Order: sequence, then structure tokens, then C-alpha cells
Amino acid sequence: MKKIVIILLAAMLAVSCGKPFFKSLEERRGNTGDVVMVQADEAVRYENVYEYIKSKFPSISVTKNGGTSYIIRIRGVNSMTGPLDPVLILDGMEVRDFDGVNTVDVERIEVVKGPRAYALGANGTNGAVIITTRKAG
Repeated sequence: MKKIVIILLAAMLAVSCGKPFFKSLEERRGNTGDVVMVQADEAVRYENVYEYIKSKFPSISVTKNGGTSYIIRIRGVNSMTGPLDPVLILDGMEVRDFDGVNTVDVERIEVVKGPRAYALGANGTNGAVIITTRKAG
């Protein structure tokens, strides 16, 4: 009984410090998300980053929300009251949208679900889209 209590306390302490104590099954398998390396010559054919994401990640829902705004749903509609938007990260910074990002400048797009996305904040339960752009030089 003491061992169980100690393990639970250690797990709670580790989680409260921001580091999971136990690796999930997904992490042990290495399945933390889908990654697409963007080819500049191919990216030119797409109007914007949203259209590229829509074509390369068929499991993700990308819809136009009137005008020029888009809605991304990674895990579907799974909340009745909370936000449904995934975390959007551009070059390490959380952003509200990917408007203005030129598809040709994108080097890598990563879609993350599960434990790795949860570490990105409250909206991490809805997944994350991480875009890394090509560095000038």
C-alpha cells in the first residue's frame, strides 16, 4: 500500500512540474504525430497553408469559415462547452492563425495529438499544428 501511495505522489509531483512521470503507450512507440516536410516546388500549387494542410493530412478537417478565415479540427467536435481549436504554433510561438504565412516559406508541418499536444496548454487536448518556416540565408 505504501508503494502505491509513493508512486502516485511521485506521478502527481512530476505532472505538476510539467514532466510526465510515466510515458504513454504512444510515446513508447514513438507515435506522437504526423510530419510533412514541405517541398517548395509542390507548395507553390496551393493558395495558402490551410489548403496545403487539408491536402496532406486527410484525417484533419480544414474548412473555410466565410471570408478568409479557416477552421482546423484535429480531433473532431469533442467538447460541448470548451474551445475546439487546436494549438497553432509558428516557429516556436503560439499564434491565433496561419494567415499571411506563405506556403513556399514553410519547411515542415507537424500535426500532434495525444500527450505531446497536452503539454502545449489547455487547448492541447484538441491537438496542435506546428509549422516551421525556412530560415533566410
